[in-house]
Amino acid sequence: MKSATIPKIPVEPELLHNLETVLMPGETISSFVEDAVRHAGALRYTQCQFHKRADEALVRFLATGESRTSEEVLAKLARKLDDRCSQMS
Repeated sequence: MKSATIPKIPVEPELLHNLETVLMPGETISSFVEDAVRHAGALRYTQCQFHKRADEALVRFLATGESRTSEEVLAKLARKLDDRCSQMS
């Protein structure tokens, strides 16, 4: 696929200066912005998926009346976390 360009945006000189002070060695403003856009896009995607699952869960609840207690949900999350931690060690 042909590469595209993110539109240039005017910024205050102070913002540009502050950005330049946090760049890592060898990092450019362009690479910083690209990385920031990728992370922001991934976060947005994750948020959208979360809301989609929440909406689906609400529809299921309204249709069936079935739900889980907070204790059940937290216990399941704790098991998932324990499983993940044991895989990493």
